[in-house]
Amino acid sequence: MRVLNVFNELVASGAEMMWCAASPCWREAGVTVDILATGASPGPFAPSLAACGYTLHHLAFSRTPLFFWRFYRLLRRHRYRLVHVHCERASFYYLLVARLAGARVIRSVHAHFPFSGSLGFRRRWQRRIGRWLGAVFVSVSPSVGATEREFFGNPTQVISNWYDSLSLRPPTAGERLSARDALSLPRDGVVIVSVGNCAAVKNHENLLRALARVGDCGDWIYLHAGREEAGQPERRLVGDLGLEGRVRFLGMVGEVRQVLWAADLFVMPSLREGFGVAAVEALATGLPALLTEVPGLNGFREIEGIVWSGSSVVELETSLRRALSLCGGVGEEERRGRHLAVRHRFGMEARVADYVRLYRGLSPVIGEGSR
Repeated sequence: MRVLNVFNELVASGAEMMWCAASPCWREAGVTVDILATGASPGPFAPSLAACGYTLHHLAFSRTPLFFWRFYRLLRRHRYRLVHVHCERASFYYLLVARLAGARVIRSVHAHFPFSGSLGFRRRWQRRIGRWLGAVFVSVSPSVGATEREFFGNPTQVISNWYDSLSLRPPTAGERLSARDALSLPRDGVVIVSVGNCAAVKNHENLLRALARVGDCGDWIYLHAGREEAGQPERRLVGDLGLEGRVRFLGMVGEVRQVLWAADLFVMPSLREGFGVAAVEALATGLPALLTEVPGLNGFREIEGIVWSGSSVVELETSLRRALSLCGGVGEEERRGRHLAVRHRFGMEARVADYVRLYRGLSPVIGEGSR
């Protein structure tokens, strides 16, 4: 069985990271997963996905008939019978072309799209037509599913995102010290970390302003791992706030596990998330976390060791003070319990199996590949 997964530019974000980690699971299940990147370039994460064994295609997106003709030819040339669309952009048109090419379609909704007005009206009808054409819509969290129902009347199947449960676990004491040494961090003191891009919805500006207010809470340093915005405005804000000695930007990192193993506290101050994969990864290593109580994060309430916060500067300051006061009391047993709770709910093997069952249910011939 062979499936073409359609993405925008391939970057080190949630969906791409999940698919990279899951490559051995697909192979074990007998599913060949190919990837189509539709950004102006394949994207910085393309080599990592290729190294995982995926066959990559690239078609630079344009709103022209020629682009969709090329997409149609790709599907026909490789005889794809299943197409899994991950991007919101042009998703309806990918669906139409795939059906014309004789392929069934899975459409994963990875984020909240609370569109209203004329755009919301169009999306509602596009999703309705998609269902009529046999597409299966999947939400990556219950909150995303609720948004789809509320704004578009779109019933979806929920298959939660996952994390790399083959790799992410609590570190030993020696591994923790080695991670700090590798990042040139002091062996004592508190390390706070965030992982993800710097889009406005991530609310990093308010977090930095809150951090500037908790300088009296001991010896701490804040690390950000992930892609920054053009012009690096957050670095300028750090300078304005006088936090140069307390904040470090790591940029894109090859192995997030090392950053998490070096940390004492994970912080995710987002205004909303489709599904907070980075938060799950951190919790899987046993870290306590400070999360904002928003859709895409508040589904983790059953997991212990989370300090919940509002998204304003004042609320984040209050929550940071509480979280920092608790960091020193986190023991090995508590970390392991958190890890096991996360693995039970979001382990990779079980969630990949959900998709394999879905793929097989839609595949015209079980186990069929390209010829």
